Amino acid sequence: MEQRKRVIVGVTGATGVEMSYELLLALRKAGCEIHLIVSSSAQMTWDYESRIPLQRMYDLADFVYQEDELDAVISSGSFVTDGMILMPCSMKTLAGIVAGYAETLTLRAADVCLKEGRKVVLVPREMPLGKIHLRNLKEAADCGCAIIPPMLTFYNGAETVREQVRHVVGKVLLQFQIDYDKFVPWKSTTGKKSTGERMMRDYSIENRKNRLQVSSMSERIPGGAAASDSTERQTAAVRRRFTHQLSFSQIEIQATRVGCDIQLLLQGGSSPHIGCMVLATPRPSLTGDGSRSATASVLNVTGHKDEALCRYLAEKVAAAANVVVVCTGGFHIDDMTPEQIQEVQVAVKHMAQEVQAWASRK
Repeated sequence: MEQRKRVIVGVTGATGVEMSYELLLALRKAGCEIHLIVSSSAQMTWDYESRIPLQRMYDLADFVYQEDELDAVISSGSFVTDGMILMPCSMKTLAGIVAGYAETLTLRAADVCLKEGRKVVLVPREMPLGKIHLRNLKEAADCGCAIIPPMLTFYNGAETVREQVRHVVGKVLLQFQIDYDKFVPWKSTTGKKSTGERMMRDYSIENRKNRLQVSSMSERIPGGAAASDSTERQTAAVRRRFTHQLSFSQIEIQATRVGCDIQLLLQGGSSPHIGCMVLATPRPSLTGDGSRSATASVLNVTGHKDEALCRYLAEKVAAAANVVVVCTGGFHIDDMTPEQIQEVQVAVKHMAQEVQAWASRK
């Protein structure tokens, strides 16, 4: 039986972050084990560029890490992987790789793959490329990185941006010997084409024309693709799911807008449950500096200690978004160690920042 490929994917803050979504779809379809890092800059760029909720990409990965989790398993060479893909790769990340400046988990994971002789594929995105960029790309290639810039390709008959992106994804996957059914490789035009080849070419051209016609109609017809995109954006604005992979479990926060206010459900561990309910109300900070704070009312189920998580989350979001927040839920693992408890607390602090950013968008 062929062993399942284990691939690290780093998404950094260059334009073209949605390319990574197509990459993860292909890796998931190929049955790969996906370890995903999305930098804070990439998250910001995603909000500017994509209509797809970022959570949908997180859901495609087996493991999701924060960029400051330098103690993650992928930061160690003893954790064996098939390599790493950085798509897109910013010029800042490129510079960090060639300098060996492993400040973040993305840079450390790339550094580990290089020192262990594993495949590292860079999809650099910058235009135009300056002399420093070109020098760093050469240095990266000399260090063993495969450089695959997302360049336009026309021999494959691509007529949409998504088809162009899928071609780049196919080029990346070739580095790992992964088949991708949406990749159209070059076919020689020398010699006389057989009748079958001509028929296939004509069929492909006709198919592309039909797809373009359907796409054009969907933009005009209520309920078509354009209406579907609009519905997706509205859903993402009203409801959002955040997940964090721990070393021993997973935490999930479901956030829902209820009019102007917000409802949060926190769950995770081996026995998800409702152990606490917190109602947080924003108010001016008692420091008198003009900032906002929050006051909370708490109901705990007897014997449960989920207040530490739910109260922190509710108060932070209420103060940041200036809305009433209700947070319910619980996290439970039998016989948790002090180290595991601390890991959960740190994770909730990171997730609170993500929820605050989402909740503050009107």
